[in-house]
This record gives sequence, C-alpha cells and structure tokens, in this order.
Amino acid sequence: MEIINRFTSKNFYPTTNWLLRRMVYLFLIFYFGRLIPYASDFFAEDTYINKFFFDGNISKWVVQSFNFQGVRSMYPMFLIMEFVLLILGIIGFYPKLVALGIYGCTLILQQSMVSITNGGEQLLYNCLFFMVFLEEKDSKDSFWKTISNFALFAIRLEVAFLYLVAGFTKLTGDLWPSGDAFYYVSQIGEYSSPWLMEFIKNNLWVGVVLTYLTIFYQTTFPFAIWFKKLKYKWMVVGVVFHISIGFLNGIMDFGLIMLTMYFAFYNENRSKKVYEFFSEIKSAGKRIINAKGD
Repeated sequence: MEIINRFTSKNFYPTTNWLLRRMVYLFLIFYFGRLIPYASDFFAEDTYINKFFFDGNISKWVVQSFNFQGVRSMYPMFLIMEFVLLILGIIGFYPKLVALGIYGCTLILQQSMVSITNGGEQLLYNCLFFMVFLEEKDSKDSFWKTISNFALFAIRLEVAFLYLVAGFTKLTGDLWPSGDAFYYVSQIGEYSSPWLMEFIKNNLWVGVVLTYLTIFYQTTFPFAIWFKKLKYKWMVVGVVFHISIGFLNGIMDFGLIMLTMYFAFYNENRSKKVYEFFSEIKSAGKRIINAKGD
C-alpha cells in the first residue's frame, strides 16, 4: 500500500516536471539551432549522411515517412514546426499536446541522422515520449498523478540504467580493467587534440586514473542517485565529468543530454528554487520593458 501511495499522491513532482520539460526543450533549441547552417547536409534529399532507407515496414510509416521521395525536400517546414512547438512548450501552451508534437517531429527529423546519433540521443528520444504524460500542475486527479509519477520514474530509471550498462560493460573488456582505455582514446584524432595526445603520452598515470574514475562513477551512479544524501554530490561530479569529456574528447552532445536529464532527479524544493529564479528573471524583464514604454 505504501508503494501505491508513493506513485499516486504521496510523492508528486509537478515543479520538477515543469523544469525538466523546459530544460529538454532548451537543449533541443540549441541542438537543432546549431544545425541550421548545415541543414541541407543533414535533412535534404541529397544528404550524404543518411539517405532513403525506408524498409517497407508499414508499422514504422509515421517515423520513416521522412524518407519517402519528395518529403525530405520539405525539411524546412519540419524544422520550423520543431522550433514553433519548442517555443510553445516553453511558454506552457497545452503541455501534453505540444509534448506529443515535439516527440513526433523530433523523431521524424532524427531519421535523417540516425547513423550518427549516440546513446545520449536515443535516451533523449525515449524521454520525450515519457514527457508527454508529465503533469506540471498539482491535481486532485489521482489517475494522472499516477501516470505522471510512473513517467518521471521511467525517465529516472532509464538514465540510471544507461550508466549501469555503460559502467559494467567496460568491466567486461580488456582495456578498461587494465587502465589503458583513456590512453588509447586520447590517441584517436577524432576524439582528442594534439596537446592531449602529448600530455597523456608523457603522463601515463593520468590516463590510468581517469580510466578508473570513469568506471567508478558510471557503476556507482545508478545506486547513489536514489539516496538523498548522495545524489546531488554525484550529480555535481557528473557535471565535471561530462563537461570534461566534452572538451577533452569532443563528445559534447552526449554530456549535455545527460546533464539535462539530471533535472529529472531534482526534488520539489530544489525545483521550486529554480522555478522562482526563472520567475524573477521574467518579472525583471517585464519591468524593463514597461520602463522603456514609459
């Protein structure tokens, strides 16, 4: 009975849901916004990244419809729809309906990039689906509370599971347990830089330490994140970890997605502080606009 109460009325996170949605939408604005100068390379019919690959499976026609002949030529319309929906989502216009539209539009655009996406982007797409069911306001309707709680829990569980798989998969190989993984990664030009290559070569112990720290963090995160006294400490370490990996190895998208997903683990008190901060910025902006009007 206690477990049922936790998923119905006892633990409800409307402000956390509000915050998570907006952080994800802001990330998507950045994600697609930076692709605009290269939109034809990613989304047009003659793109070199991922051409038509519709496999004839009718159950996938909605998502793979972007790959029908002639549809890709309309990619500017899909991009405009994406940005319009993201802005509507940020201002809170029909949250569930808009969230469903963002989920569909993002999946359609993603089909032209599927060959270059990473685990973080797949996590993001799955979370967009669960975000359709998140409640942003307190409600007496126990049904939607329950659905919302399960959706938020699913997002949290997926993030934790990704770390779990990433960490324990490393332990099954040879390079990670031996401490050599970071050294070999640092010597790959696409995932490194000349100064990092030289630094790791001259300081092999640094590569060993970073290798083991990565394994430790990824294998402990799925457990520490559920404990109130530990989760925010692990998230702070995660911020340093992902930003460092982003700058050192150039895998910035994955890090930013994971950091965005951290907002799903905020409790209501912390989320309300962030909400109040944004509200103050909004109020300050209105005062500035009114002052100019006077």
